[in-house]
Amino acid sequence: MSGILRAHLPARLAEALLADAGVDGSTHRSQLKREERARLVGALTKHPLFWTGDEGYKRAEVTGGGVALEEIDPRTLESRLCPGLFSAGRSWTRSDRSGATTSPGPGLPGAPRGSARRLEKQDGSPSPSA
Repeated sequence: MSGILRAHLPARLAEALLADAGVDGSTHRSQLKREERARLVGALTKHPLFWTGDEGYKRAEVTGGGVALEEIDPRTLESRLCPGLFSAGRSWTRSDRSGATTSPGPGLPGAPRGSARRLEKQDGSPSPSA
């Protein structure tokens, strides 16, 4: 199992998760018992990862991401690409001419306004706005 996990995770993390799950890293995946599989899945999906520091400004990286404002209906916060998927907060991005990405906050140009959301009753009919 160690090799499979190391293919997708840093080696130290893979070994720590195996130890946490009580699974021998040399065990082949086809030889895992049901209880071992369950413990390993639990370790992979529920293991807390604590932030313990950083490597300083010299190693810092700038990342971008989020949802482009053009992909969100500002009235409902529904995705224009995936109907039925709604935005939940500061996940919107806007890129300027330099390529820099920002997350517009409330009141900034380009930010969806208000707390628009579509609520439905259990029978699927719209409910009054909250």
